[in-house]
Amino acid sequence: MLELIVAIAILTILVGMVAQIVQMTSKAHQKEVILSRMDRTLGKTIDLLKRSVRRSTIAENQYNLPAGYPGTTTDLAIVVKTTHGHDDYTQADSVIINYSERDASDATGALYTDRQIMYLYDGTKKEIRIAVKESGADTFANEEVIAENITNAWFMYDESVLRFQFTIDLNIAGGDEEWKKKVVTDAAVLRTGLNNIRR
Repeated sequence: MLELIVAIAILTILVGMVAQIVQMTSKAHQKEVILSRMDRTLGKTIDLLKRSVRRSTIAENQYNLPAGYPGTTTDLAIVVKTTHGHDDYTQADSVIINYSERDASDATGALYTDRQIMYLYDGTKKEIRIAVKESGADTFANEEVIAENITNAWFMYDESVLRFQFTIDLNIAGGDEEWKKKVVTDAAVLRTGLNNIRR
């Protein structure tokens, strides 16, 4: 009988140790999943934005700008939502990037179609969205969310460099753990060598 009581006591201790190990492993795994999600979200957004900047070109024709941008039309490769569209020290919540694609209907390959892609930070919904339009269109369409849980974001453009910053927070239900927050500041350079600014 004594052996049975000792065996049950040892088994209880072992089960308790295994439960603690499983719980610690589960918390470590959860942390890795959250960090991985954070890196994927920011990584894909930054990669898409940088590729857009590298492809950007001055438009073949003037394109329409939404409200809040300088003027009503432009042909600039990149324009941010500020007074001049290219302020070095003014943070904007959106940026429009123009790129040209060969017109598939033109057999000579000499015609291009301008398209604009807008990156927009929505502080109310805490997300970054993109929308696309062709130059002749008045409004952007096909709006799509590309990053969620973004608590702050801004864009600045000047002298062929688009700078941007994104802040992501994956705390759930009002938590405030610092390791679940990340701020990334980066830049992308216009590769075409064009002077985007017409003064």
